Amino acid sequence: MNKNYTLFNLDELEKRKTSNQQEFEDKNFHLLTALPDMVKRSFERLNKEILAITEIVSREKNLSADAISGYLKGELIKAFPEYCGEATPSRFKLKSPNNGEWIYVKKLFKCKGGYTPKNGYSKNNEKIYNQRSDEPADISPNIFIGYVANDEMTDAIGVFAICKDGDEIKWVSDLSSLAAKQKTTMVMEVVKKETKLKDGLLKLKKKVN
Repeated sequence: MNKNYTLFNLDELEKRKTSNQQEFEDKNFHLLTALPDMVKRSFERLNKEILAITEIVSREKNLSADAISGYLKGELIKAFPEYCGEATPSRFKLKSPNNGEWIYVKKLFKCKGGYTPKNGYSKNNEKIYNQRSDEPADISPNIFIGYVANDEMTDAIGVFAICKDGDEIKWVSDLSSLAAKQKTTMVMEVVKKETKLKDGLLKLKKKVN
């Protein structure tokens, strides 16, 4: 954090609780493992519905990022409405169940130590990024989930959840890897059930014979 741009004293605000990475992943597992496919579908829509019919010279700077933001917002509201009750038109944010973390959906950028969202300076952004609150009753941690795009902004090269406090990256979760592990586990469970069924049928066949 560049203190030259801080127009208020962060130390006068409430410090938010520290987020535990494993607990966050476990509690929000279904949301986190669904996000990579949501991001993939959003970029497919971007390329098909917007970029394919909009010449380069006619594209606004944030055209692709704004479109992806809208697509993801729609996907999340439809799939996880229980997370979206605190979202407002001015700031789309999720709330983890049971008074858990605030979850901000962002385009992420590579930085030293991991990934980070990038927004212009504002008092509210400074509070969010520095894990501060001006409401003593609200000290839930702020977490950021989102995608890292290629230079052309035509595809995602990674999907992550990050916890940061000021300039310090506390932890990074690779959600693509998390989702891949879930799919592998599901396949193994199916194979295990099929193997068990086959073994049972063979035993039954031997008894009959």
